[in-house]
Amino acid sequence: MFCDAVFCFTLGTIAWSDTGKGGWLMYCLYHVFHDVTYTEDDLLTILTQVCGKMAISMETYCPSTPRFDKAKSAACVYHRLSKDIYLQPN
Repeated sequence: MFCDAVFCFTLGTIAWSDTGKGGWLMYCLYHVFHDVTYTEDDLLTILTQVCGKMAISMETYCPSTPRFDKAKSAACVYHRLSKDIYLQPN
């Protein structure tokens, strides 16, 4: 297993992407952060929302390959924070 920033990826797994939306993780990160610009939620709560959006709204469509059809994906939030982080707009 290796880690990149706060999201961990397991070797041998697939990072799904969509031709119109791009990578699922980046798509969900963008949309969740765009929606929570003015929130009192801390960073880990926001990242949990990203994981939830990915789990609920993203699914593959590969009817020609039953092994990959209707597959889901989930991100793993890994941190060593000792305090909450809040994003404050300027």
